[in-house]
Amino acid sequence: MLRSREREIMGGSCGVKEKLAEELTILRRRVGELERLDTEHKLVLSQQEAQLESLRKSESKYRLMTECMTDIVWTLDTDLKTTYVSPSITKILGFTQEERLGQDLSEVLTPKSHRRIMNTYAQEMAKERVGTEDPGRSVLMEAEYYHRDGHTVWLENLVCAIRDSNGKLVGIHGVSRDITKRKRAEDVLCKEYSFRNAVIDNVAEGICVWHETEDYPFIKLTIWNGPMTEITGYTMEEINRLGWYQTLYPEPELQAKAIKRLKKIRQGKELHAEEWDITHADGSKCVLSASFSFFDKSHDGLVHVMAIVRNVTDVKQPLTTLHERRALYRLLAENATDVIWTADMNLQFTYVTPSVQKLLGFTAEEVMVMPMSQLYTEASFEKAMQAFAEEMELEGSENADATRTRIVEVEMVRKDGKSVPVEKNVSFLRDPAGHPAGILSIVRDISERKLVEGALKESEERYRNIFENALLGIFQSTPTGVYLRGNLAFAKMFGYSSQEEMISYVTDIENQLYANPQDRRAIKEALESHGIAEDVVVEMRHRQGYPFWISLSARAVRNGRGDILYYSGTALDITERKCAEEKLRLIAEEKEWLLKSMTNAFAIFQSVFDEDDRFVSCRFEYINDSYERITGVTLEEAHGKTIYEVWPETESSWIENFGEVAVTGNPRTFDSFHGPTGKYYHSHVYRPWDAAERFCVIFEDITDHRKITDALIQSHEQMRALAGSLRDIREEERKRIARVIHDEMGQALTGIKMDLTWVQHQLADHTKTDWQEIFAHFESMKDLADVTIREMRRIIAELRPSVLDDLGVAAAIDWLGEDFRNKTGVKCRVDIPEEEINMDPEMAVTIFRIAQEALTNIVRHARATSVDVALRVGDGNLVLEVIDNGLGFSAENPPKTGSFGLLGMRERALAIGGVVDIKSSPGRGTKVRLSVSFDTQTVNGGHT
Repeated sequence: MLRSREREIMGGSCGVKEKLAEELTILRRRVGELERLDTEHKLVLSQQEAQLESLRKSESKYRLMTECMTDIVWTLDTDLKTTYVSPSITKILGFTQEERLGQDLSEVLTPKSHRRIMNTYAQEMAKERVGTEDPGRSVLMEAEYYHRDGHTVWLENLVCAIRDSNGKLVGIHGVSRDITKRKRAEDVLCKEYSFRNAVIDNVAEGICVWHETEDYPFIKLTIWNGPMTEITGYTMEEINRLGWYQTLYPEPELQAKAIKRLKKIRQGKELHAEEWDITHADGSKCVLSASFSFFDKSHDGLVHVMAIVRNVTDVKQPLTTLHERRALYRLLAENATDVIWTADMNLQFTYVTPSVQKLLGFTAEEVMVMPMSQLYTEASFEKAMQAFAEEMELEGSENADATRTRIVEVEMVRKDGKSVPVEKNVSFLRDPAGHPAGILSIVRDISERKLVEGALKESEERYRNIFENALLGIFQSTPTGVYLRGNLAFAKMFGYSSQEEMISYVTDIENQLYANPQDRRAIKEALESHGIAEDVVVEMRHRQGYPFWISLSARAVRNGRGDILYYSGTALDITERKCAEEKLRLIAEEKEWLLKSMTNAFAIFQSVFDEDDRFVSCRFEYINDSYERITGVTLEEAHGKTIYEVWPETESSWIENFGEVAVTGNPRTFDSFHGPTGKYYHSHVYRPWDAAERFCVIFEDITDHRKITDALIQSHEQMRALAGSLRDIREEERKRIARVIHDEMGQALTGIKMDLTWVQHQLADHTKTDWQEIFAHFESMKDLADVTIREMRRIIAELRPSVLDDLGVAAAIDWLGEDFRNKTGVKCRVDIPEEEINMDPEMAVTIFRIAQEALTNIVRHARATSVDVALRVGDGNLVLEVIDNGLGFSAENPPKTGSFGLLGMRERALAIGGVVDIKSSPGRGTKVRLSVSFDTQTVNGGHT
């Protein structure tokens, strides 16, 4: 029985030690959490320093990259003032960075480029206000800039917006590249294009270009110069409308022959110097000599045919008698510039005209005895023999045309060994039965034509590219209102995807494209009267229906008789310019109204100088209504007076700032206090005139702003003081907890240890065991353990009462009121909801701490005898009120001893979206009210 009792006592002692150890472990964990929070704060400060250093390195790297670029990098503020420009400005435009920063945008651009850029800027700002455009968009613009030495330089500018973290436009960023050489090359190409048109329109021979179409009239002409109209009697518009075959070949037989010949062209065969019998527009018969070639088969997928035509009717006119014909043939043969020769079927010459000597250097007699192969280059002779073999093969077919001719281009060898290109028109001489008996060949020197064709082809390609790719709209139209031709820029100007689509769709220019048809009639009258119309501004209608403006220049192109063939002109879309002009007009009309309705004060001063031309003062010349309202001085009172006469106590700093602007012309912005009016002003002083006699000042009353700024600075200082106070409170709390643990719990634990040591010695010596005394020591240890547990629970409750986690904020505030009554003896009434309030743990802790801080302030400062604490939930709000009947204080001038407590409560409330309202007056106590949005279905009740 004795040993069993001993084991029971020892077991009870071990249970107390384990429970005490557990409580100490919880306490150490709480202290560890406080130390961890302090460590995390230090870590955050360290990370912020590292981020700042990273930003410094990044700024240095990007600045080095920007200042080493060959292009110009620049930034502007929203007032289009240069805020940065890279050093490459000196190499491209000759200005230094400092010189450019002091220049206005109108000083660095030519007037035309300045207007265009300002118009673009206005459009982009309009988009910015609407906010529907991509905020990351960029704009590519070309502009002409002044170089420092006076000449101009073209730059291509890629411009984008600079935005802050909220996406608001705060500046403009751009990169500029020198494109002067490219612009000059474009000017040269335009001049060459004009020269090409002049060449085509003024050659003696007819030139036309066409391609086949699937629709009537199946052949569409795209080029038809003046000589072609003279040769045929038809304009290109008439041929395209009535048809090639139907106009020039009205007889069925000739029409079928023409269709057969053009079939060869569709098969890719080139025809040279072929004779065509046509019917002139006046009904007479004509014989044409035409050469056909192909070009430009790839850019639009069509086969384009070019014809060079001569009227040879007079040469082919039949003579009335055979004798006359023979005499004429002999005369023609002997005097022809072309070489005519005949040969038998063995290719032996039987006749050669004397003109061969001019062509090849051989006499006719020398050629007659020479083998034919000796007169050709090796490749050309093979080509001629191949053509002869094909003709002989064709001769055996049933469909062979006995009157056919064949044109072959070959190279012949001159007597001096040089080669010369020639065009041979070859046909068979036939016997009475129609069988080939010989060969007739007409040889023409085409050296000059080859050079011209090569030059024309090269020029055609070059100018066609210019025509099709020009940014300026180019067109040709008939007087009747049909477009003959237009480039892609002209078509897109009206909303069409190609020139062909526009030409096919627009059949009545006057009514389809002109917003006011009478404008086209006026232009037509000017062209008919003067032959030219320059820079005519007209309103046009887009394909989609909306109007736009163009600047149109045109000239009338006439034939030899003076008849107008077509109009040729250019068009430039000036809608943006018209909009800009309209805006400028509105600005001019509203300038006076804007000046009077400015919300900021505006004044114009006349500078006053002494005998040594030093600025000493300024006189009032003009002030607006806002100036009178802000300062209280009217124009009648101030006009003609100096600033010292109006305000004798004006600070000298104002005169110094005014004088610097008046003398140097450099604008100046400053903030300063004006003693006579007792206000702070933000002032911008500038001199819009070249002379120093006058300058302007814009004032803005920033007195309220300064008060807000001062309040903000004071708030920041309070926050820093609060943070310091919180650190001090945390340290004091740690010291207090350490003292309590050392003084109360430490002593109790030491007593328990001493009792345990005594019991251990008693139990070790069985001869001296006094169980009665041992039990007494165990009772002492139990009392000491109870004291330790109570102290530990009290410390934990002060740090964070367990009732807050277990029962919620209402029960915790109820406990807080009871603890307040027990510690202070002050009557404290607590009114809380009967039902539990479910909320976020962070909100619950914040509400509890605000109530705790309010009661702490009452203990420290109020000397109250009664306190009421109420917690209510309803109408979407949670309200906590703590009311005392203590000393109170002035709400406008709170005591410094309690200011950190009040500030701390407000900051805690802001963290959960709440508001703390503190009402107090001396001798009438204090009311602290916390209100925070809270959505709950809990029914509020109350108890005391």
